[in-house]
Order: sequence, then structure tokens, then C-alpha cells
Amino acid sequence: MFVSAPSGRRRARATRMRTFAAFAAAAVTASLIGAAPAAGKPAPPPPGPAGAAPGAPGGSSTWTTGAKTGIGTSTTVASKVWHTLAQGVLTEVYYPTVDVANVQDLQLVVSDGATFTELERDATTQQTRLLDPSSLTYQQINTDRDGRYRIDKTYVTDPQRSTVLVDIRVRSLDGGTYTPYVLYNPSLANTGTGDSGDAAGQALLARDGTVASALVAKPAFTRISSGFSGTSDGWTDLRTDHDLDWTYKTAAAGNLVQVGQLAPADGGKPSDTTIALSFGASQNAALGTANASLRLPFSATRDAYVDGWHAYLASI
Repeated sequence: MFVSAPSGRRRARATRMRTFAAFAAAAVTASLIGAAPAAGKPAPPPPGPAGAAPGAPGGSSTWTTGAKTGIGTSTTVASKVWHTLAQGVLTEVYYPTVDVANVQDLQLVVSDGATFTELERDATTQQTRLLDPSSLTYQQINTDRDGRYRIDKTYVTDPQRSTVLVDIRVRSLDGGTYTPYVLYNPSLANTGTGDSGDAAGQALLARDGTVASALVAKPAFTRISSGFSGTSDGWTDLRTDHDLDWTYKTAAAGNLVQVGQLAPADGGKPSDTTIALSFGASQNAALGTANASLRLPFSATRDAYVDGWHAYLASI
């Protein structure tokens, strides 16, 4: 049977289809390459003056899921923060009112320093527990799907200050040594762009307009960095060679991402840390609030938080 050659219109359509298929294949390949650690460590982007992170403003920013598993706040007027939980991590934190979100998410990155680095949101099975039926005291238990480590996090807000406190314990389940990092993605003043980051010792500071945050750990972070999402941030650094060696001191006006390294967990010793995420009208104010919140043991602040809820519910 004789088949005629395609007409000009059919040839053009076939060409477009082949072009589209090639483009789609290239896009899939690129996405797969981007999702996996690169073979070998690329040279870190050179810092600007005074250790400034390059790559501003970074990638785009989006808010997290609305399917929340918990919400927490103090019953006092002295504490002006409200936080939400979803997908095993801390999501929005509102300050100074409930209509101003300042955080996209805060979660851990876990690495063995040699073969893997992963986000706890993506790599764990997650359980959220209400520890006390008469207070908004939540615990997240995230267990690595490969059985290597477990993360326990308990959340309260400081009744006297605008601080979210998180008590973190990372345990090795198989005898290996695993290093956790706190990955903080601020979206201050209800926007994901225009945030600037700084360091004060081992504290991570951020600001956008009249809203500022401070992220402080006890024991202190061993290494910290501020960068821009997708170009010079800690997650981009860690997933390439499983080591935090892009330690930028400042990052000006962009989609800011900050990271702090915690003590490692091994088979015989867990990594125990309390972090304070505090807010204020300036970086100095937020830092002072965070340091004040960490002066008391976490257990003391937790008890005051719980007692406040018990007293409030008893009154109604």
C-alpha cells in the first residue's frame, strides 16, 4: 500500500512533537540530577565583602501546607507568638499578631558526613502527639525510614517572651554517627523575599522591615551560615558533599535560608539541644529575648507554659 509523505502541516506538527518530547526528557533528566547530590564538591560561591553570601535574591518562596497537625501559643499577653506544625516540622510562626506569618518552616537536616544528607520532612515517618490534653504542648517523633536515627522534638512558647522553644533529641538507632543541622527558612513580615541575615557569635539573626528574628541554640551551634535559597544556602551546600563548609556571615535582601550545626549523635550518646526562635522589632531585641528564654532550663519554661493553660481552662 502506498503511503503519501506527510503534508507540510503534518511535518510541522511532527517536528513540534519531537521537540516537545526532547524538552520534556531534558527537563526530567535535569530534575533528577538536581535532586541527587552532585558527584564531587563544587567550588563554594565566593563570598562578597565581610563574608556576604552570593547568589541574591535566591529562588522563589512558597508557603507550606495548610494541613496542620498542631498549633501552640501561651495564654499570656507577654508572649506574642503563635506557631503551627505540619509534616513533622515547625511551619508558620506568627508575630506580633496572628495575621503576620514570619516563618516558612524550620526543620532538621541529618547527615552521616559521607554518604547521605536528608531533610527530616522527606526522609522520616512522623508522629505528632499532644503531650497534655489540657495544654497545647506537642511532641513530634520522626523516625528515619531506613532505621538509622530518630528525632524527638517538644514545642512550647515562653509565657514571658515572644519565643518558640524546641527541645530536640536526636538518637542513633543503628550505632552510626549522625550530625543534625537546624535549617531555618524565615519569611519575615509575611513575605518570603527581602529578608537579610546576620550572625552574632553563634546566633543567627534575620530582619525584614520592623520584624526581626534570632535563632539561638543551647549548647551553641558549632557552625552557622546565612545564604540564599538554591544558590548559597546550607541545604544546597550540605547535599553536595555532606559537609557544611559554606559559612557565610551575612546575606542581604533575598529569600534567606539559615543553618546551624548541632552536636552529633552516635550509638552511645544522643544529641540534646534546646533552640530558641525569638522575635522582636530589631535584631538586638530578638537576640536579647532568645538569650533570656534560654537562661532557664527547658523543663522550667515548659512547666510554666503548661500551668498557664491549666489555670486558664480551670477559669472557664
